[in-house]
Amino acid sequence: MQRETAVLYRNVVLGVLVILVSLNTAWFLVSKHSGSLWGFILYLIILFLCWRQNEFRAGIAAGLLGFGVHLYELVNADVEDLIFIDLLFSLLNLVLPILLVYSSYQAYKTSK
Repeated sequence: MQRETAVLYRNVVLGVLVILVSLNTAWFLVSKHSGSLWGFILYLIILFLCWRQNEFRAGIAAGLLGFGVHLYELVNADVEDLIFIDLLFSLLNLVLPILLVYSSYQAYKTSK
């Protein structure tokens, strides 16, 4: 039972990371903001670490970093100046790292 749970959380972590990599790629192509390129690079490295080395602590750290950066941006940005697509991508980049932190923690806990 614990093996199936560990595999489930690992797959959730990998799925969320693939979504975050794709999301930041699309955001960079649409808006040309350099921050989304940094997000793409970060989540791509973390995807590799989780996929090949089962290093789920990196997913926890990246999720906390991603959440913190986007929370800071939304708090300090003038939301009325953001176009809809930037606001949508920013909100998705705020919510998905929370799922990444939770699933990475569960994957780390069950893989020990």
